Amino acid sequence: MGPHSWPAFALVAVLVSLVPGPAVIAVVSTALRRGFRASLATNAGVLAGDAVFVAAAAFGLGAILIASHGVFIAVKWAGIAYLAYLGVRALLDRGASFAVDAQPGDVERRAFRLGLATQLANPKVILFFGALLPQFVDPARPAAPQFALLGATFIVSDLLVFAGYGALAHHTRTMLKNPRAARVASRVTGVAMLGAAARLAAER
Repeated sequence: MGPHSWPAFALVAVLVSLVPGPAVIAVVSTALRRGFRASLATNAGVLAGDAVFVAAAAFGLGAILIASHGVFIAVKWAGIAYLAYLGVRALLDRGASFAVDAQPGDVERRAFRLGLATQLANPKVILFFGALLPQFVDPARPAAPQFALLGATFIVSDLLVFAGYGALAHHTRTMLKNPRAARVASRVTGVAMLGAAARLAAER
């Protein structure tokens, strides 16, 4: 990796993290429903998904997946279906989950699974790691340390940006003690998830 490659990649990573997508929606939704601590569990699930994609990119699996059009389309539509499922579930939520928390450990496990599944189901992340990440790797130098540095940079970027989104959402959580406000938040989350699914479906 050249001396100017890492700053350029770090900037790209931050910009990608800032753009609202399914992972941001998952983190914000969890913060609104369960609070900041639970949103950190969703964030951790997203970061685990990032780590999986970094490892896949390091082994060339991302490029193989992108090159295999049929497999990529299957993964893409599986992700779209999952996002649509989350959207419909949120639309059907009557807001009760905002009012009373379950056992903290169970909440955090579910939050982690939500973040992991949401990130793994997003085909745009596959494209990012499979196609863009290798562009910042210098073939004349050992690849493993470069992938490790780039992957760690992206993971830290997601960690900080998504924690910020979660903190902002948590500050508005007090309004959700009102059942009507809770239902509105569920509807907004559902529409956002369905919108993300529709946007992915429309992309070629």
